[in-house]
Amino acid sequence: MARIYADILSQRHDCRLVAVSGRTRENTERFARQYGMAGYPGGRSEIVYANHPEVEMTVIATPEWIREEPLSAAIRGRQHILIEKPFANGYESARSMARALNGYERVFDICHVLRFSPRFYALREVVVQNKLGELRHIYARRNSNRKRVLRVLGKTDLAFWLTSHDLDMMRWVTGSEVVEVFARARHGLASEDDYLIANLRFADSTDAVLEISWCTAPVSGIAPEAKFEVWGTAGSAEVVDYDMNVRVFLEGDRVLSPDTYEDYVVHGLRQGIFKTMIDCFIDRVRRHDVQSNSITDAIAPIQVCEMIRRSINDGAIVTLE
Repeated sequence: MARIYADILSQRHDCRLVAVSGRTRENTERFARQYGMAGYPGGRSEIVYANHPEVEMTVIATPEWIREEPLSAAIRGRQHILIEKPFANGYESARSMARALNGYERVFDICHVLRFSPRFYALREVVVQNKLGELRHIYARRNSNRKRVLRVLGKTDLAFWLTSHDLDMMRWVTGSEVVEVFARARHGLASEDDYLIANLRFADSTDAVLEISWCTAPVSGIAPEAKFEVWGTAGSAEVVDYDMNVRVFLEGDRVLSPDTYEDYVVHGLRQGIFKTMIDCFIDRVRRHDVQSNSITDAIAPIQVCEMIRRSINDGAIVTLE
């Protein structure tokens, strides 16, 4: 993710990459050389702000289990902050971070990148315009695989891993919050051979089913990885979020589907929904739009993840406290 954001920022004419803070010396120095900026290994973000007082904006793209320290340093450095999702890998950590951001006088946002997808934006507009009538239920499915999960397995609670994508979309589409959860998993979200199936009830009485799976081996790029459906009294709408509209057929029955939507390059420039998100964030920074800061959008999905975790652990329905 850091490389995606660095590419997008480096191709802008109104931004300059100044420094990177990373964990290991080799990777940090390589990254710094690639983008022509200073590198600070050891994960000590405060050194960046001490040595570079001209820095105004920080993108936090650390692993989800390393968020509090860089966020605290960025707050002390009076930075405009864009932080990767999930906001935290635990509810108590998220609450602590939210308290630190309460009343923050710089622009803050979280990388809920699907809000900048033309597909999901169009779906939400249909709902907002009441074309589906009263909402009744939502279905979301997101498939990963056993190889991808190894990056985070044992390092973070998997109830907090991929769930933030669709939980945020459900909140954004309904304009409502989750009040009740019942969830199941095969091995307690502690194995690469696992999945998550959660039944959610929203305050507006909309029901939702969220399915996330990573128990399979990596498969073809045209396999259905993500789908989102909304059903109402007057109709339904869906986003098939894996179809890139391009198929490449190769020898040996191999079929590829290059990304033409999320993160791709055209004539040497990085494009896609991450670029749109960065564009919107920098526009907020230029206007000093702190009124749009939303701590709720950061912490609410984490609260639902905590409800999912408790439901799996206790084998019971969990209601909002």
